[in-house]
Amino acid sequence: MLDHSDFADTDIPYDIMLPEDHSIQEDEREEAKEWVLAVSMDQRVQQVLNTDERGCYEASLINIHTSVTSPQCILSGYPVLRGEVVFRNSSRVANKDDWNVYVMATNIIFKMR
Repeated sequence: MLDHSDFADTDIPYDIMLPEDHSIQEDEREEAKEWVLAVSMDQRVQQVLNTDERGCYEASLINIHTSVTSPQCILSGYPVLRGEVVFRNSSRVANKDDWNVYVMATNIIFKMR
């Protein structure tokens, strides 16, 4: 049984169905398990979730204090709290900073061709 108390004030689901088969090779799975164990034992790693200006876990779409749901950025999956880019003929939005990084990266890739 896993302790989910660290995620109590987030919208991270904890009652989910896990696939029966692994999606990665055994050696990759072992490497990931070793990394998780090493990080969890490292005293220098601060074991808290980052919060935003709402006082919520930074990736939570639902504000735990007001129950207001923020729109989800189509690029990062994070909530769009301010500085949004709205796409016409769609209900989708993006964080302006994430959008600018995406556009710059796309421009660089096309210029390299």
